[in-house]
Amino acid sequence: GAIQNALDSSEVTINDSYNTGLRAASTDGPDRGFAFPEAEAGPAAYGIPGVVKQGDILTPLAPYLSARSDTFVIRAYGETLDESGKVIAQAWCEAEVIREARFVDPGNEPTADISALNPANRLFGRHYKITSFRWLNPSEV
Repeated sequence: GAIQNALDSSEVTINDSYNTGLRAASTDGPDRGFAFPEAEAGPAAYGIPGVVKQGDILTPLAPYLSARSDTFVIRAYGETLDESGKVIAQAWCEAEVIREARFVDPGNEPTADISALNPANRLFGRHYKITSFRWLNPSEV
């Protein structure tokens, strides 16, 4: 993945002690008779404890990550007027909304190309789910 490519880059030094010196694999060493010699290419110490890998970075973040979803907080205001135009009531609310990977119409897969979407999904797009709703006090706005 992209993070692993960055970690493997010569510009990132976090794994240098495992990529150089005695721990580094040599491509000009003796033939060890592997059926797929390219399998031994790269640092010999890759994967041992101490080498930082993409999974080491992403695993702690896993509970907070989701594929193709976004969260929005939406606030709204409404008021009621009497016959003379005077405000007689006000209300504020807040909703948390998540845009999910799936489309409104399940007729298309989330990975479908935009040009292949059916008319409903072209018009309405991704599915939204309200995860919380609450009325606000005037002091909260």
